[in-house]
Amino acid sequence: MVVWSHFIDPSDVERGDHVYALRFLGIYQHHGIVITAADVNRLALKPDVIETFMVIEQNQGGLRVVTLGEFTYEKRDIIEGRRALRRVQYGENPFVYGIKRRGSCYVQERLPPELIVANAILIYNDPNEKQKWSSYSLCKRNCEHFAFKCCVDITLSEQVLAKYDLVTNMISTATTCVGSFLWHWSKKLLTSVVYIGEKLVPSSITNLTITSLDEFVKASLKGYVIARWGSGALLDILQKMIDDETQSIEDCFMKS
Repeated sequence: MVVWSHFIDPSDVERGDHVYALRFLGIYQHHGIVITAADVNRLALKPDVIETFMVIEQNQGGLRVVTLGEFTYEKRDIIEGRRALRRVQYGENPFVYGIKRRGSCYVQERLPPELIVANAILIYNDPNEKQKWSSYSLCKRNCEHFAFKCCVDITLSEQVLAKYDLVTNMISTATTCVGSFLWHWSKKLLTSVVYIGEKLVPSSITNLTITSLDEFVKASLKGYVIARWGSGALLDILQKMIDDETQSIEDCFMKS
């Protein structure tokens, strides 16, 4: 089932959730992984304030553990306030993935909550990993990369993460192009059929003889369904190519 709304109430948050909140008038997102107060006891460096649910986040200052209130609160010179909490959707339909905002969903299936939390704590406690993630990079090592890595256990280099980011953006662009083509095709179809009395001039686009308004509507819907199915199939093929390429790169790293 497609989840269109990503808003969640803080009382509905669950352990291992990949959550995010909009920042700077919604221009970008801030991501993190939800852990519990019990999980905090496993951290090498514990926060001063501990609540039922906490968030491990990454920003320009590196990794840190904050409360849900701190995670959703934004304070800038001209902007200050609490932002809505949202949950990232995994296992998303490829077609829907291309429509939704980048970073709000992924086509990959996520790991079980226990493994997601374990990955986040492992990175936070490991001195080398923590040092690596203390160096913020918008394109290669940001809060979204950190949360995504915890949820799908991608253990490749930052170059691979950046490559994945680039290819998924290409998928989104391809979906947008298909949607744009569908929109212009529909407009062209509408303007190409001229109503004359009780007859309609046959459409040269669909190669169908349309003799009534009902048939025209049915032909339009048929074209829409075909185009939508085609775009979904295209995205499935592209995703398979990404998975194959990522696996081949991972194999290379394991052999080295």
